[in-house]
Amino acid sequence: MTVPTGQTLVIQPGVVIEVPNWSTDLIVNGTLLAQGTATDSVYIRGKAIPQDNISTHGGSIFFNAGSSASILNYVSIDRMGDTWSFG
Repeated sequence: MTVPTGQTLVIQPGVVIEVPNWSTDLIVNGTLLAQGTATDSVYIRGKAIPQDNISTHGGSIFFNAGSSASILNYVSIDRMGDTWSFG
């Protein structure tokens, strides 16, 4: 998943994003606005594919050089950043 340069991805309170495996990343070249509330967070969760014994987590979130100022308020990030390595 990529947020292109000059574009903004807005994630509303209560949204749950399930990242399917280690090879799926969120790459931010533009702006990410994930703004939950104290009573209604945003959730970004890694979700391993049951048939894939290698993957236990989702991929990573990258804010690349040149991306715009992003805001993450009341965001729960869980099971992301798998330790799988291509050696």
